[in-house]
Amino acid sequence: MLGAALSHTVAVDGQEVVALRAGDQYTIPVAAGWRTIGIICGGMAAGSLRERLEAGKQYYFRTSPTGGGCPAIRKVTGTDLPPIELTLNYATPADVESKLFGDSGLVRGSRRFHAEFERMVLTSNDAGRLRTLIKEALPSPAGSELKLQGTINGTKFVAKMKKDKAGWVYVKFEGLTFQSKPEMEEFLAPFSTEDVEEAKLEGSIAGRRLEIKHERGVTHPR
Repeated sequence: MLGAALSHTVAVDGQEVVALRAGDQYTIPVAAGWRTIGIICGGMAAGSLRERLEAGKQYYFRTSPTGGGCPAIRKVTGTDLPPIELTLNYATPADVESKLFGDSGLVRGSRRFHAEFERMVLTSNDAGRLRTLIKEALPSPAGSELKLQGTINGTKFVAKMKKDKAGWVYVKFEGLTFQSKPEMEEFLAPFSTEDVEEAKLEGSIAGRRLEIKHERGVTHPR
């Protein structure tokens, strides 16, 4: 509580912008490029950060007390913030593309997200598109999770992508139907990349269940 009623000033490129107290938040629109975000405390500069800011993105900074009385400033990453939560029922592939990959889509943002698209009604022609959606979500911010579920020709399916805080990706498909084992292996092939720790496909061929799992270059068919 010490100093809770006192304020400090945030400056951008040496220009004072706003005085903040403990618990305050403020949004500062700035031009893209290299910017210096600093703290002025007691009329004196008390530390700053030099950051290259890209157009169309949001960046977060936090000030916190120090033993010297004046606060310090640090950049807050997406994993420091609560995830963006999104749930959409009766979603279409177009809905997924809009929410994830549009100009302000979650995949392009800096903040992790938990997105669920439920009760999707697809046909067998959409299976490839389902794979594309998961593949294009791999660059998501660390700590993100994506889940697509519904039916394909009346059969339940689930497609999931999870990216841990270290950036390793885990992918899983369930409930898909194939004509042959090579077709299953081809479906999973795009996920044999260096950043995918594990990719699993649980499908069926002529009513017979088959599972294929990739673990960074190793394939385990069952």
